[in-house]
Amino acid sequence: MKYQIENLGCSASGHEEENVIDVDSCLGEFAQLEEDVLHNIIFECEQAIGQGHSQRDRSNADHCFGRFTSFVLKPYVEAGMVSRAAAFSANKLIPELLDLEGRSSFQFHKGALFYDTALAFLLMGDEARFEYYLAMTDEEDYLTHGIEGKTQERGMHNKKQGELSSQTIASAVDFAIQFGNGTILTSACPVKSVLGSELSSESINNWRAGLDVFHHAELFRSLNELRIFCGEDVPHYPAVRDNPYVMLRLGKVLAHVAQWSESQLTLFQTGVVIAKTLHPKLATDPHLSSLVSVAGKDSHGNDLYPGKSATGTDVDTQLKSLLSQIRSESAADEKAWRVLRVFYIIRNSTAHQIVSSLNFYTDRQYLLDLLQVTFVAALLIQQRKGRTVV
Repeated sequence: MKYQIENLGCSASGHEEENVIDVDSCLGEFAQLEEDVLHNIIFECEQAIGQGHSQRDRSNADHCFGRFTSFVLKPYVEAGMVSRAAAFSANKLIPELLDLEGRSSFQFHKGALFYDTALAFLLMGDEARFEYYLAMTDEEDYLTHGIEGKTQERGMHNKKQGELSSQTIASAVDFAIQFGNGTILTSACPVKSVLGSELSSESINNWRAGLDVFHHAELFRSLNELRIFCGEDVPHYPAVRDNPYVMLRLGKVLAHVAQWSESQLTLFQTGVVIAKTLHPKLATDPHLSSLVSVAGKDSHGNDLYPGKSATGTDVDTQLKSLLSQIRSESAADEKAWRVLRVFYIIRNSTAHQIVSSLNFYTDRQYLLDLLQVTFVAALLIQQRKGRTVV
């Protein structure tokens, strides 16, 4: 196949020029390179089996699979073809290697190959496959450490605490910091106004190191959804920002952050507070129950915190009133109980069904304000339960 490019009236003589690129020839060169790399890697692996090498030899495997990094990944990244590198590894190299392992009953340490494949998917913007191949990397280290006589907790690579993997979460941490501090999207409830200090890279990284792998993954997955669907990747096309589908995705982020916060609260309360619903979890927890008296009662004698469940149009009425009060209040406890009250209403209003009549599914700024308050509520619970967040 040949691709013809015509440049009309661009030559110095004024004549038409015609440039023809032989696409098949170019693609053939890449295909041959990949075939050579694949052949060399598989050949060396077969030799290792034949020569009686130890299974899961980390140094030998890293040297062998380094061919993918040196001859495919790095040059393809520089040439803007990272998706081809990812496809080559995922669709050809790794399947061939796994097939060899199956036929020979011999296992190689594939951590470096899986990790570099994960990076290829990250660079092409495929967050889900990045996370999956990172989990494959984690499993390789776990299995190899067993042979080496070392202990290794499963799932730790996906927390991105290592010297290399910590770089892959830097932008997500920065987004969380800016969103929480109120420097992007909304300043309805900056972290400092409730927790006393701003978020920083050091404080967030120290805090997330103590999260279990499930809660770490779920929080940063939700924040990544927020970053994408608030339009950060395409800032100069604002028309889509209040599109119903986009608003629904943001609404689901709101629900997930609230769910995450309750899950963490329940985890902290193990053996202390025995409750199945959120109201008693908030009202009877020894680190949160003092807010009941701070909030006081309404005109009917009901506690304002955690308060009664809001339904129907009362949901938006209460949420908007609470947002206004959170902005105006200066005392920490006065802000705190209102922040947790917002969290309580959001959790109840989004947990079981999508109520599209609620205003936050159509009012983008209102939804972003609620998202920040719910995120701050999650951090507030962490702080009140003795976890250092800021």
